Amino acid sequence: MQDQFAHRVEERPSLPKSPSARIGTVSANILNIRRTPDPEAEKVGVLPHGESALILGEEGAWYHIKAYAGYVEGWVIKKYIVVSSPPGVPRTMR
Repeated sequence: MQDQFAHRVEERPSLPKSPSARIGTVSANILNIRRTPDPEAEKVGVLPHGESALILGEEGAWYHIKAYAGYVEGWVIKKYIVVSSPPGVPRTMR
């Protein structure tokens, strides 16, 4: 039986060194990851509350993300993501 959450892995992808790099943390209980920025698009994974993901871009009400858990890439609705900068980025650049 496949776990309903993307699998957690020990090694996380390296974060970009760009000052514009952002990390998003899930504020919903469970957040669906979609193949495209459309609520009817195929679900490619889910993220539990508190899980973090790298924000790759955005379109309208959606963030394009790469989840640390399972390395799933897709789209999530912005209103369920709390955005921050990665560690090491000076506060003046956030």
